Amino acid sequence: MPELPPDITANESSTAMLARMKAHPALAGMAVGEPSMPHAALSPPANEIAEGYRQLAHVVELRSLIGDPGHVAYGPYLDQIGVEEMGLARQAATHARVILSFTGTPGALVPAGTVVVAATPARPTYTLESAVTIGAEGTAGGIGVCDRTGTVGNVPSGAVNSFNGSPPAGVTAVTNPFNEPLVQGADIETDDHYRQRLLEYRRDPPNGCNAAQFRAWAESVPGVGRAQVVRPFEDGGPPPGSVWVFVVDTEMQPASQVIVDAVQAYIAPASELASGAGAFTGGTPQPDGSLELPGGIVVMATSPFPAADAKHAGIWTYRPSLRVDKNDDVDATQPAVTIDVWNVTTNAVATARPPGAPEIPATLTLTPGDLQTAFPPGPEVAPSVDVYWNGTDTLTLRVSRTATQAAGRSVYLGGAWMRSAFSSPDHEGVAPVDDRVEVYSARGISIDVTATVWPVLGYAPAVTEDAVHGAVVDYFKLIALTSSNDVIYGAVGAVIQATDAVDRYDPSTLRVNGATVDVAIWKGDVAILGTLDVTVVSGTEGEEWLPTNPPG
Repeated sequence: MPELPPDITANESSTAMLARMKAHPALAGMAVGEPSMPHAALSPPANEIAEGYRQLAHVVELRSLIGDPGHVAYGPYLDQIGVEEMGLARQAATHARVILSFTGTPGALVPAGTVVVAATPARPTYTLESAVTIGAEGTAGGIGVCDRTGTVGNVPSGAVNSFNGSPPAGVTAVTNPFNEPLVQGADIETDDHYRQRLLEYRRDPPNGCNAAQFRAWAESVPGVGRAQVVRPFEDGGPPPGSVWVFVVDTEMQPASQVIVDAVQAYIAPASELASGAGAFTGGTPQPDGSLELPGGIVVMATSPFPAADAKHAGIWTYRPSLRVDKNDDVDATQPAVTIDVWNVTTNAVATARPPGAPEIPATLTLTPGDLQTAFPPGPEVAPSVDVYWNGTDTLTLRVSRTATQAAGRSVYLGGAWMRSAFSSPDHEGVAPVDDRVEVYSARGISIDVTATVWPVLGYAPAVTEDAVHGAVVDYFKLIALTSSNDVIYGAVGAVIQATDAVDRYDPSTLRVNGATVDVAIWKGDVAILGTLDVTVVSGTEGEEWLPTNPPG
Protein backbone atom coordinates (compact mmCIF):
# COMPACT_ATOMS: atom_id res chain seq x y z
CA MET A 1 0.00 0.00 0.00
CA PRO A 2 1.32 3.54 -0.72
CA GLU A 3 2.94 5.21 2.29
CA LEU A 4 1.80 8.50 3.77
CA PRO A 5 4.32 11.01 5.12
CA PRO A 6 5.77 9.91 8.49
CA ASP A 7 3.96 12.67 10.38
CA ILE A 8 0.55 11.37 9.26
CA THR A 9 -0.88 8.31 10.96
CA ALA A 10 -3.26 6.46 8.63
CA ASN A 11 -6.04 4.18 9.80
CA GLU A 12 -5.76 5.28 13.43
CA SER A 13 -8.96 4.54 15.29
CA SER A 14 -11.11 7.39 16.59
CA THR A 15 -10.87 5.79 20.06
CA ALA A 16 -7.06 6.06 20.09
CA MET A 17 -7.23 9.60 18.73
CA LEU A 18 -9.80 10.63 21.38
CA ALA A 19 -7.61 9.18 24.14
CA ARG A 20 -4.63 11.17 22.86
CA MET A 21 -6.71 14.36 22.83
CA LYS A 22 -7.89 13.80 26.38
CA ALA A 23 -4.28 13.38 27.51
CA HIS A 24 -3.36 16.84 26.22
CA PRO A 25 -1.74 19.02 28.98
CA ALA A 26 -4.42 21.68 28.51
CA LEU A 27 -6.95 19.25 30.03
CA ALA A 28 -4.80 18.32 33.00
CA GLY A 29 -6.84 18.04 36.18
CA MET A 30 -10.18 18.05 34.36
CA ALA A 31 -12.67 15.18 34.26
CA VAL A 32 -12.58 13.76 30.74
CA GLY A 33 -14.52 10.51 31.11
CA GLU A 34 -18.10 9.86 30.15
CA PRO A 35 -20.16 11.89 30.66
CA SER A 36 -18.11 15.11 30.66
CA MET A 37 -17.91 18.28 28.60
CA PRO A 38 -14.40 17.47 27.23
CA HIS A 39 -15.58 14.04 26.17
CA ALA A 40 -18.66 15.43 24.44
CA ALA A 41 -16.66 18.20 22.76
CA LEU A 42 -13.77 16.02 21.55
CA SER A 43 -15.58 12.86 20.40
CA PRO A 44 -17.03 14.25 17.11
CA PRO A 45 -13.74 15.84 15.97
CA ALA A 46 -11.87 12.63 16.81
CA ASN A 47 -14.29 10.63 14.65
CA GLU A 48 -14.09 13.05 11.74
CA ILE A 49 -10.30 13.44 11.83
CA ALA A 50 -9.82 9.65 11.97
CA GLU A 51 -12.17 9.27 9.00
CA GLY A 52 -10.26 12.00 7.17
CA TYR A 53 -7.01 10.13 7.66
CA ARG A 54 -8.62 6.96 6.27
CA GLN A 55 -9.93 8.85 3.26
CA LEU A 56 -6.53 10.47 2.72
CA ALA A 57 -4.88 7.06 2.61
CA HIS A 58 -7.47 5.96 0.05
CA VAL A 59 -6.81 9.06 -2.07
CA VAL A 60 -3.12 8.23 -2.12
CA GLU A 61 -3.96 4.68 -3.24
CA LEU A 62 -6.16 6.00 -6.06
CA ARG A 63 -3.16 7.91 -7.44
CA SER A 64 -0.87 4.88 -7.36
CA LEU A 65 -0.07 2.49 -10.23
CA ILE A 66 1.51 -0.09 -7.93
CA GLY A 67 -0.33 -1.95 -5.22
CA ASP A 68 -2.52 -4.88 -4.30
CA PRO A 69 -6.06 -5.19 -5.67
CA GLY A 70 -8.29 -2.68 -3.90
CA HIS A 71 -5.32 -0.48 -3.01
CA VAL A 72 -4.38 0.84 -6.45
CA ALA A 73 -5.83 3.20 -9.06
CA TYR A 74 -8.73 1.78 -11.03
CA GLY A 75 -11.50 2.82 -13.43
CA PRO A 76 -11.96 6.60 -13.78
CA TYR A 77 -9.05 7.30 -11.42
CA LEU A 78 -6.76 5.32 -13.70
CA ASP A 79 -8.11 7.18 -16.73
CA GLN A 80 -7.41 10.49 -14.98
CA ILE A 81 -3.77 9.55 -14.36
CA GLY A 82 -3.31 8.33 -17.92
CA VAL A 83 -4.93 11.24 -19.71
CA GLU A 84 -4.00 14.17 -17.49
CA GLU A 85 -0.47 13.16 -16.48
CA MET A 86 0.73 11.16 -19.49
CA GLY A 87 -1.58 11.91 -22.38
CA LEU A 88 -2.33 8.19 -22.80
CA ALA A 89 -5.99 7.27 -23.10
CA ARG A 90 -7.40 3.83 -22.41
CA GLN A 91 -7.66 1.81 -25.64
CA ALA A 92 -11.24 1.87 -26.85
CA ALA A 93 -13.16 -1.22 -27.90
CA THR A 94 -12.62 -2.01 -31.58
CA HIS A 95 -14.70 -3.46 -34.40
CA ALA A 96 -13.94 -6.90 -35.80
CA ARG A 97 -13.29 -7.06 -39.54
CA VAL A 98 -14.02 -10.31 -41.36
CA ILE A 99 -13.51 -11.57 -44.88
CA LEU A 100 -16.84 -12.20 -46.61
CA SER A 101 -17.48 -14.44 -49.61
CA PHE A 102 -20.58 -13.77 -51.74
CA THR A 103 -22.11 -16.23 -54.20
CA GLY A 104 -24.33 -15.32 -57.11
CA THR A 105 -24.70 -14.61 -60.82
CA PRO A 106 -21.51 -13.45 -62.57
CA GLY A 107 -21.60 -9.69 -62.97
CA ALA A 108 -24.01 -9.09 -60.06
CA LEU A 109 -23.05 -6.10 -57.89
CA VAL A 110 -22.82 -6.29 -54.10
CA PRO A 111 -23.02 -2.62 -53.07
CA ALA A 112 -20.94 -1.04 -50.34
CA GLY A 113 -23.01 -0.88 -47.17
CA THR A 114 -24.64 -4.28 -47.68
CA VAL A 115 -25.38 -5.66 -44.20
CA VAL A 116 -25.03 -9.34 -43.35
CA VAL A 117 -25.78 -11.25 -40.15
CA ALA A 118 -23.96 -13.93 -38.13
CA ALA A 119 -26.03 -16.78 -36.73
CA THR A 120 -24.52 -16.65 -33.24
CA PRO A 121 -26.52 -15.94 -30.06
CA ALA A 122 -25.57 -12.24 -30.14
CA ARG A 123 -26.39 -12.04 -33.90
CA PRO A 124 -23.80 -9.36 -34.77
CA THR A 125 -24.16 -7.62 -38.14
CA TYR A 126 -21.39 -6.67 -40.57
CA THR A 127 -21.33 -3.91 -43.18
CA LEU A 128 -19.47 -4.42 -46.48
CA GLU A 129 -16.72 -1.79 -46.75
CA SER A 130 -16.48 -1.54 -50.54
CA ALA A 131 -18.64 -2.70 -53.44
CA VAL A 132 -17.65 -6.00 -55.10
CA THR A 133 -18.79 -7.70 -58.29
CA ILE A 134 -19.48 -11.41 -58.61
CA GLY A 135 -16.76 -12.85 -60.84
CA ALA A 136 -16.96 -15.40 -63.64
CA GLU A 137 -16.47 -18.18 -61.08
CA GLY A 138 -19.70 -17.10 -59.33
CA THR A 139 -18.12 -15.64 -56.19
CA ALA A 140 -16.68 -12.38 -54.88
CA GLY A 141 -14.73 -11.51 -51.75
CA GLY A 142 -14.98 -8.42 -49.57
CA ILE A 143 -14.36 -7.12 -46.07
CA GLY A 144 -17.16 -6.66 -43.54
CA VAL A 145 -16.90 -4.48 -40.44
CA CYS A 146 -18.88 -5.53 -37.38
CA ASP A 147 -21.41 -2.88 -36.42
CA ARG A 148 -20.73 -3.50 -32.73
CA THR A 149 -17.42 -3.19 -30.94
CA GLY A 150 -15.74 -5.89 -28.89
CA THR A 151 -15.20 -9.60 -29.09
CA VAL A 152 -18.83 -10.21 -30.06
CA GLY A 153 -17.74 -9.80 -33.68
CA ASN A 154 -15.12 -12.58 -33.53
CA VAL A 155 -17.26 -15.35 -34.98
CA PRO A 156 -16.17 -18.75 -36.37
CA SER A 157 -16.17 -19.62 -40.06
CA GLY A 158 -19.61 -20.11 -41.57
CA ALA A 159 -21.36 -18.08 -38.87
CA VAL A 160 -22.21 -15.27 -41.29
CA ASN A 161 -24.96 -16.81 -43.41
CA SER A 162 -27.75 -14.31 -44.12
CA PHE A 163 -28.53 -10.77 -45.20
CA ASN A 164 -30.15 -8.09 -43.09
CA GLY A 165 -33.15 -7.81 -45.38
CA SER A 166 -33.27 -8.88 -49.02
CA PRO A 167 -29.97 -9.77 -50.70
CA PRO A 168 -28.79 -7.64 -53.63
CA ALA A 169 -30.12 -8.67 -57.04
CA GLY A 170 -28.30 -11.72 -58.38
CA VAL A 171 -26.66 -12.53 -55.03
CA THR A 172 -27.74 -15.82 -53.47
CA ALA A 173 -25.54 -16.45 -50.44
CA VAL A 174 -22.87 -15.05 -48.13
CA THR A 175 -20.45 -16.60 -45.66
CA ASN A 176 -17.24 -15.88 -43.78
CA PRO A 177 -14.87 -18.61 -44.99
CA PHE A 178 -12.13 -18.24 -42.38
CA ASN A 179 -12.24 -19.25 -38.72
CA GLU A 180 -10.37 -16.15 -37.56
CA PRO A 181 -11.40 -12.54 -38.25
CA LEU A 182 -9.15 -10.46 -40.45
CA VAL A 183 -8.83 -8.15 -37.44
CA GLN A 184 -9.98 -9.28 -34.01
CA GLY A 185 -12.58 -7.15 -32.31
CA ALA A 186 -11.40 -6.16 -28.85
CA ASP A 187 -13.25 -5.07 -25.73
CA ILE A 188 -12.27 -1.85 -24.00
CA GLU A 189 -8.82 -2.10 -22.43
CA THR A 190 -8.87 -3.64 -18.97
CA ASP A 191 -7.58 -1.83 -15.89
CA ASP A 192 -4.68 -4.29 -15.51
CA HIS A 193 -3.48 -3.87 -19.11
CA TYR A 194 -3.92 -0.09 -19.06
CA ARG A 195 -2.14 0.22 -15.70
CA GLN A 196 0.80 -1.79 -17.05
CA ARG A 197 1.05 0.49 -20.10
CA LEU A 198 1.08 3.55 -17.87
CA LEU A 199 3.77 2.01 -15.68
CA GLU A 200 5.93 1.30 -18.72
CA TYR A 201 5.36 4.87 -19.92
CA ARG A 202 6.38 6.30 -16.56
CA ARG A 203 9.47 4.10 -16.29
CA ASP A 204 10.60 4.56 -19.90
CA PRO A 205 8.94 7.74 -21.19
CA PRO A 206 8.83 8.41 -24.95
CA ASN A 207 10.90 11.40 -26.07
CA GLY A 208 10.01 11.63 -29.75
CA CYS A 209 12.67 9.32 -31.12
CA ASN A 210 13.51 6.60 -28.59
CA ALA A 211 12.28 3.00 -28.63
CA ALA A 212 9.54 3.83 -26.11
CA GLN A 213 8.15 6.38 -28.57
CA PHE A 214 7.92 3.85 -31.39
CA ARG A 215 6.23 1.37 -29.05
CA ALA A 216 3.73 4.02 -27.98
CA TRP A 217 2.95 4.91 -31.60
CA ALA A 218 2.43 1.27 -32.54
CA GLU A 219 0.32 0.44 -29.49
CA SER A 220 -1.99 3.39 -30.23
CA VAL A 221 -3.17 1.69 -33.44
CA PRO A 222 -6.44 -0.26 -32.99
CA GLY A 223 -5.87 -4.01 -32.93
CA VAL A 224 -2.32 -3.86 -31.53
CA GLY A 225 -1.91 -5.60 -28.19
CA ARG A 226 1.79 -4.92 -27.67
CA ALA A 227 4.80 -3.73 -29.66
CA GLN A 228 8.55 -4.21 -29.45
CA VAL A 229 11.34 -2.25 -31.09
CA VAL A 230 14.66 -3.61 -32.33
CA ARG A 231 17.34 -1.01 -32.94
CA PRO A 232 20.66 -1.03 -34.78
CA PHE A 233 23.48 -2.89 -33.07
CA GLU A 234 21.08 -5.03 -31.02
CA ASP A 235 21.33 -8.78 -31.47
CA GLY A 236 19.95 -9.55 -34.93
CA GLY A 237 18.97 -5.90 -35.36
CA PRO A 238 18.72 -3.70 -38.46
CA PRO A 239 21.48 -1.67 -40.06
CA PRO A 240 22.17 1.87 -38.77
CA GLY A 241 19.44 4.34 -39.66
CA SER A 242 16.69 1.71 -39.47
CA VAL A 243 14.16 0.78 -36.80
CA TRP A 244 12.24 -2.50 -36.69
CA VAL A 245 8.84 -2.55 -34.98
CA PHE A 246 7.23 -5.91 -34.18
CA VAL A 247 3.56 -6.16 -33.18
CA VAL A 248 1.06 -8.70 -31.84
CA ASP A 249 -2.71 -8.49 -31.77
CA THR A 250 -4.88 -8.05 -28.69
CA GLU A 251 -4.66 -11.80 -27.99
CA MET A 252 -0.85 -11.49 -27.97
CA GLN A 253 -0.66 -13.59 -31.14
CA PRO A 254 1.24 -12.66 -34.32
CA ALA A 255 -0.64 -9.73 -35.86
CA SER A 256 -2.48 -10.01 -39.16
CA GLN A 257 -1.15 -8.22 -42.22
CA VAL A 258 -3.98 -5.70 -41.94
CA ILE A 259 -2.74 -4.62 -38.50
CA VAL A 260 0.88 -4.54 -39.67
CA ASP A 261 -0.07 -2.36 -42.66
CA ALA A 262 -2.05 -0.01 -40.39
CA VAL A 263 0.90 0.45 -38.02
CA GLN A 264 3.28 1.02 -40.92
CA ALA A 265 0.92 3.57 -42.48
CA TYR A 266 0.64 5.48 -39.21
CA ILE A 267 4.29 5.56 -38.17
CA ALA A 268 5.95 5.76 -41.59
CA PRO A 269 3.95 4.86 -44.75
CA ALA A 270 5.44 2.26 -47.09
CA SER A 271 5.86 2.29 -50.88
CA GLU A 272 3.60 0.26 -53.12
CA LEU A 273 4.72 -0.38 -56.68
CA ALA A 274 2.03 0.73 -59.11
CA SER A 275 3.16 -1.96 -61.54
CA GLY A 276 2.83 -4.65 -58.88
CA ALA A 277 4.99 -7.70 -59.42
CA GLY A 278 4.83 -7.45 -63.20
CA ALA A 279 3.53 -10.04 -65.65
CA PHE A 280 3.69 -13.72 -64.71
CA THR A 281 4.35 -16.50 -67.20
CA GLY A 282 3.48 -20.16 -66.79
CA GLY A 283 0.24 -21.98 -66.12
CA THR A 284 -2.82 -21.79 -68.38
CA PRO A 285 -4.09 -18.31 -69.38
CA GLN A 286 -7.75 -17.63 -68.56
CA PRO A 287 -10.28 -15.24 -70.19
CA ASP A 288 -10.10 -12.88 -67.20
CA GLY A 289 -6.33 -12.56 -67.57
CA SER A 290 -5.47 -14.86 -64.68
CA LEU A 291 -3.36 -18.01 -64.88
CA GLU A 292 -4.64 -21.45 -63.90
CA LEU A 293 -2.29 -23.74 -62.04
CA PRO A 294 -4.14 -27.07 -62.24
CA GLY A 295 -3.77 -29.83 -59.69
CA GLY A 296 -2.06 -33.16 -60.24
CA ILE A 297 0.90 -31.79 -62.21
CA VAL A 298 4.10 -29.88 -61.58
CA VAL A 299 3.46 -26.28 -62.64
CA MET A 300 5.04 -22.90 -61.87
CA ALA A 301 4.29 -19.27 -62.69
CA THR A 302 7.14 -16.77 -62.42
CA SER A 303 7.83 -13.05 -62.71
CA PRO A 304 11.12 -11.15 -62.34
CA PHE A 305 11.43 -9.03 -59.21
CA PRO A 306 10.74 -5.45 -60.40
CA ALA A 307 14.14 -4.09 -59.44
CA ALA A 308 13.92 -1.05 -61.71
CA ASP A 309 10.70 0.11 -60.02
CA ALA A 310 11.74 -0.94 -56.51
CA LYS A 311 14.99 1.07 -56.63
CA HIS A 312 15.59 0.90 -52.86
CA ALA A 313 17.26 -2.06 -51.19
CA GLY A 314 15.48 -3.50 -48.18
CA ILE A 315 12.68 -5.87 -47.25
CA TRP A 316 9.76 -6.06 -49.66
CA THR A 317 6.49 -7.97 -49.28
CA TYR A 318 5.37 -10.13 -52.19
CA ARG A 319 1.58 -10.59 -52.12
CA PRO A 320 0.16 -12.76 -54.91
CA SER A 321 -3.53 -12.56 -55.72
CA LEU A 322 -4.69 -16.19 -55.49
CA ARG A 323 -7.96 -18.06 -55.46
CA VAL A 324 -8.99 -21.72 -55.48
CA ASP A 325 -11.72 -23.29 -57.64
CA LYS A 326 -13.52 -24.83 -54.68
CA ASN A 327 -13.28 -24.42 -50.96
CA ASP A 328 -14.87 -27.31 -49.09
CA ASP A 329 -13.72 -29.70 -46.41
CA VAL A 330 -12.06 -32.08 -48.87
CA ASP A 331 -8.28 -31.54 -48.81
CA ALA A 332 -8.91 -28.21 -47.04
CA THR A 333 -5.87 -28.67 -44.80
CA GLN A 334 -3.55 -30.29 -47.35
CA PRO A 335 -0.78 -28.24 -49.02
CA ALA A 336 -2.07 -26.73 -52.26
CA VAL A 337 0.38 -24.11 -53.50
CA THR A 338 3.74 -22.61 -52.57
CA ILE A 339 4.75 -19.00 -53.01
CA ASP A 340 8.39 -18.09 -52.72
CA VAL A 341 11.17 -15.87 -54.03
CA TRP A 342 14.17 -17.40 -55.73
CA ASN A 343 17.56 -15.68 -55.62
CA VAL A 344 19.01 -16.30 -59.07
CA THR A 345 22.36 -14.83 -58.05
CA THR A 346 22.91 -17.24 -55.14
CA ASN A 347 20.89 -20.09 -56.69
CA ALA A 348 18.82 -20.54 -53.52
CA VAL A 349 15.54 -19.47 -51.96
CA ALA A 350 15.91 -15.84 -50.93
CA THR A 351 15.83 -14.80 -47.28
CA ALA A 352 13.24 -12.62 -45.59
CA ARG A 353 15.73 -10.69 -43.47
CA PRO A 354 19.13 -9.07 -44.08
CA PRO A 355 22.37 -10.78 -43.07
CA GLY A 356 22.81 -10.94 -39.30
CA ALA A 357 19.09 -11.20 -38.51
CA PRO A 358 17.40 -14.52 -37.66
CA GLU A 359 17.32 -16.43 -40.95
CA ILE A 360 13.84 -16.85 -42.39
CA PRO A 361 13.34 -18.26 -45.90
CA ALA A 362 11.12 -16.26 -48.26
CA THR A 363 8.59 -19.03 -48.78
CA LEU A 364 5.04 -19.89 -47.73
CA THR A 365 2.88 -22.96 -48.42
CA LEU A 366 -0.90 -22.51 -48.44
CA THR A 367 -3.81 -24.93 -48.16
CA PRO A 368 -7.17 -24.64 -49.95
CA GLY A 369 -8.59 -23.54 -46.61
CA ASP A 370 -6.26 -20.52 -46.68
CA LEU A 371 -7.79 -19.29 -49.95
CA GLN A 372 -11.18 -18.13 -51.15
CA THR A 373 -12.95 -18.98 -54.39
CA ALA A 374 -12.68 -15.28 -55.28
CA PHE A 375 -9.53 -13.23 -55.66
CA PRO A 376 -8.68 -11.12 -52.56
CA PRO A 377 -10.15 -7.62 -52.68
CA GLY A 378 -6.86 -5.95 -51.82
CA PRO A 379 -3.24 -6.48 -50.75
CA GLU A 380 -4.05 -6.37 -47.04
CA VAL A 381 -5.89 -9.70 -47.27
CA ALA A 382 -3.56 -11.44 -49.74
CA PRO A 383 -0.98 -14.02 -48.60
CA SER A 384 2.31 -12.29 -47.95
CA VAL A 385 5.98 -13.28 -48.11
CA ASP A 386 8.79 -10.98 -46.98
CA VAL A 387 11.95 -10.93 -49.09
CA TYR A 388 15.19 -9.04 -48.52
CA TRP A 389 16.70 -7.46 -51.63
CA ASN A 390 20.23 -6.10 -51.35
CA GLY A 391 19.79 -3.82 -54.35
CA THR A 392 21.88 -5.91 -56.76
CA ASP A 393 20.86 -9.59 -56.69
CA THR A 394 18.49 -10.93 -59.34
CA LEU A 395 15.30 -12.31 -57.81
CA THR A 396 12.37 -14.27 -59.26
CA LEU A 397 8.87 -14.26 -57.78
CA ARG A 398 7.28 -17.71 -57.98
CA VAL A 399 3.97 -19.51 -57.47
CA SER A 400 4.31 -23.27 -57.82
CA ARG A 401 2.51 -26.56 -57.32
CA THR A 402 3.70 -30.15 -57.14
CA ALA A 403 1.81 -33.14 -58.50
CA THR A 404 0.69 -34.14 -55.00
CA GLN A 405 -0.48 -30.75 -53.72
CA ALA A 406 -4.31 -30.93 -53.47
CA ALA A 407 -4.50 -32.69 -56.82
CA GLY A 408 -8.26 -32.20 -57.08
CA ARG A 409 -8.07 -28.41 -56.89
CA SER A 410 -7.08 -25.71 -59.35
CA VAL A 411 -5.39 -22.55 -58.11
CA TYR A 412 -5.63 -19.29 -60.05
CA LEU A 413 -3.10 -16.44 -60.04
CA GLY A 414 -4.37 -12.96 -60.82
CA GLY A 415 -1.11 -11.01 -60.46
CA ALA A 416 0.61 -9.77 -57.33
CA TRP A 417 1.16 -6.68 -55.24
CA MET A 418 4.60 -5.49 -54.15
CA ARG A 419 4.88 -3.28 -51.10
CA SER A 420 7.96 -2.19 -49.19
CA ALA A 421 8.25 -3.24 -45.58
CA PHE A 422 10.11 0.00 -44.92
CA SER A 423 9.01 3.60 -44.92
CA SER A 424 8.90 5.47 -48.20
CA PRO A 425 10.81 8.74 -48.63
CA ASP A 426 7.78 9.97 -50.60
CA HIS A 427 5.36 9.74 -47.66
CA GLU A 428 5.35 11.18 -44.17
CA GLY A 429 4.15 9.67 -40.91
CA VAL A 430 4.83 10.46 -37.27
CA ALA A 431 8.39 9.06 -37.24
CA PRO A 432 11.47 11.30 -37.50
CA VAL A 433 12.37 11.97 -41.13
CA ASP A 434 15.80 10.34 -40.85
CA ASP A 435 14.46 6.99 -39.59
CA ARG A 436 13.78 4.10 -41.94
CA VAL A 437 10.96 2.27 -40.19
CA GLU A 438 9.99 -1.33 -40.89
CA VAL A 439 6.93 -2.89 -39.23
CA TYR A 440 6.44 -6.66 -38.96
CA SER A 441 4.22 -9.15 -37.27
CA ALA A 442 6.06 -10.89 -34.46
CA ARG A 443 7.05 -14.40 -35.48
CA GLY A 444 5.37 -17.11 -33.43
CA ILE A 445 7.74 -19.65 -31.89
CA SER A 446 5.93 -22.89 -31.07
CA ILE A 447 6.48 -24.16 -27.53
CA ASP A 448 5.49 -27.72 -26.59
CA VAL A 449 4.77 -28.50 -22.93
CA THR A 450 4.54 -31.91 -21.25
CA ALA A 451 3.65 -32.52 -17.59
CA THR A 452 1.93 -34.89 -15.16
CA VAL A 453 -0.47 -33.35 -12.66
CA TRP A 454 -2.72 -34.40 -9.79
CA PRO A 455 -6.01 -32.48 -9.81
CA VAL A 456 -7.74 -30.97 -6.83
CA LEU A 457 -10.48 -33.29 -5.64
CA GLY A 458 -13.65 -32.59 -7.60
CA TYR A 459 -11.97 -31.45 -10.84
CA ALA A 460 -12.52 -33.74 -13.80
CA PRO A 461 -9.42 -34.61 -15.88
CA ALA A 462 -10.73 -32.71 -18.91
CA VAL A 463 -11.41 -29.61 -16.80
CA THR A 464 -7.96 -29.87 -15.24
CA GLU A 465 -6.29 -30.09 -18.62
CA ASP A 466 -8.26 -27.07 -19.88
CA ALA A 467 -7.20 -25.11 -16.79
CA VAL A 468 -3.53 -25.95 -17.37
CA HIS A 469 -3.89 -24.98 -21.02
CA GLY A 470 -5.34 -21.60 -20.03
CA ALA A 471 -2.62 -20.98 -17.45
CA VAL A 472 0.23 -21.68 -19.87
CA VAL A 473 -1.36 -19.56 -22.61
CA ASP A 474 -1.82 -16.69 -20.14
CA TYR A 475 1.85 -16.95 -19.16
CA PHE A 476 2.90 -16.70 -22.81
CA LYS A 477 0.63 -13.67 -23.24
CA LEU A 478 2.17 -12.05 -20.15
CA ILE A 479 5.72 -12.25 -21.52
CA ALA A 480 4.97 -11.57 -25.20
CA LEU A 481 7.22 -8.82 -26.62
CA THR A 482 8.46 -7.79 -23.18
CA SER A 483 11.98 -7.53 -21.84
CA SER A 484 11.35 -10.97 -20.31
CA ASN A 485 10.48 -12.61 -23.62
CA ASP A 486 12.20 -15.94 -22.92
CA VAL A 487 10.16 -18.94 -21.78
CA ILE A 488 11.48 -19.78 -18.32
CA TYR A 489 11.32 -23.50 -17.56
CA GLY A 490 10.67 -22.95 -13.84
CA ALA A 491 7.98 -20.34 -14.56
CA VAL A 492 6.02 -22.86 -16.66
CA GLY A 493 6.03 -25.24 -13.69
CA ALA A 494 5.00 -22.41 -11.37
CA VAL A 495 1.96 -21.39 -13.44
CA ILE A 496 0.87 -25.04 -13.68
CA GLN A 497 1.18 -25.43 -9.90
CA ALA A 498 -0.72 -22.18 -9.31
CA THR A 499 -3.71 -23.36 -11.36
CA ASP A 500 -6.82 -23.74 -9.19
CA ALA A 501 -7.52 -27.19 -10.62
CA VAL A 502 -4.04 -28.56 -9.87
CA ASP A 503 -3.13 -29.97 -6.48
CA ARG A 504 0.46 -30.65 -7.52
CA TYR A 505 2.55 -31.55 -10.53
CA ASP A 506 5.53 -33.86 -10.93
CA PRO A 507 8.60 -31.70 -11.71
CA SER A 508 10.43 -34.73 -13.08
CA THR A 509 7.89 -34.97 -15.92
CA LEU A 510 7.90 -31.31 -16.94
CA ARG A 511 9.38 -30.75 -20.40
CA VAL A 512 9.44 -27.55 -22.40
CA ASN A 513 10.22 -28.30 -26.03
CA GLY A 514 11.39 -31.70 -24.86
CA ALA A 515 13.97 -30.35 -22.42
CA THR A 516 14.37 -29.02 -18.87
CA VAL A 517 15.96 -25.67 -19.74
CA ASP A 518 14.74 -22.20 -20.60
CA VAL A 519 13.83 -21.45 -24.22
CA ALA A 520 15.40 -18.27 -25.58
CA ILE A 521 12.98 -16.17 -27.65
CA TRP A 522 14.42 -13.43 -29.84
CA LYS A 523 13.23 -9.91 -29.06
CA GLY A 524 10.93 -9.68 -32.08
CA ASP A 525 9.41 -13.17 -31.66
CA VAL A 526 6.68 -14.46 -29.34
CA ALA A 527 6.09 -17.82 -27.72
CA ILE A 528 2.87 -19.54 -28.75
CA LEU A 529 1.62 -22.82 -27.36
CA GLY A 530 2.20 -25.74 -29.68
CA THR A 531 1.38 -29.17 -28.23
CA LEU A 532 0.22 -29.46 -24.62
CA ASP A 533 0.52 -33.03 -23.31
CA VAL A 534 -0.91 -33.15 -19.79
CA THR A 535 -1.25 -36.46 -18.00
CA VAL A 536 -3.89 -36.15 -15.28
CA VAL A 537 -3.41 -38.77 -12.60
CA SER A 538 -6.77 -40.30 -11.70
CA GLY A 539 -8.18 -39.90 -8.18
CA THR A 540 -7.39 -42.26 -5.35
CA GLU A 541 -9.91 -44.82 -4.14
CA GLY A 542 -13.08 -43.23 -2.80
CA GLU A 543 -12.62 -39.98 -4.76
CA GLU A 544 -15.07 -39.07 -7.48
CA TRP A 545 -14.66 -36.60 -10.34
CA LEU A 546 -17.41 -34.29 -11.40
CA PRO A 547 -18.06 -34.91 -15.11
CA THR A 548 -17.28 -31.42 -16.40
CA ASN A 549 -17.32 -28.73 -13.74
CA PRO A 550 -15.12 -27.79 -10.78
CA PRO A 551 -16.51 -27.45 -7.25
CA GLY A 552 -19.05 -24.70 -6.78
